[in-house]
Amino acid sequence: MDPALVEGDILIWKPTKIEEIKIGDVVIFKSYIKWPNEKLIAHRVTDIKLDKLTGNLKLETKGDANEWKDQDNPSNHMPYIRADYVQGKAVCLGNQPFKINLNLIFILLVISIILLTFIHIYKVNNSNKINFLLKHIS
Repeated sequence: MDPALVEGDILIWKPTKIEEIKIGDVVIFKSYIKWPNEKLIAHRVTDIKLDKLTGNLKLETKGDANEWKDQDNPSNHMPYIRADYVQGKAVCLGNQPFKINLNLIFILLVISIILLTFIHIYKVNNSNKINFLLKHIS
């Protein structure tokens, strides 16, 4: 999904029924390939089809950085995404998924710790100065 999503991003998404999904949405779905553990995939919907046999909707998907649609990829062909595999869709700002980058969170955490340390040192130093003044005034 690069550049919309890169490794280390936290994707904000909400549970959604397949009927609420439209072309262009970034959907989160369970992989058909069983990894050691269940894996979720976030790809963009390129088409919505109606299964003629069952009458159910199914999704055609593609990662933004991928050359092939998931259902056309000759090296890793994936079936259309059925409703029971859909977990939800990404919360988007315009056409871009809303995300939080872990690197940014780490940087903000470090800055917060540094600021809190300086505030603590400042309070301790000022408290000592006030105590010193009070002691010598009396």
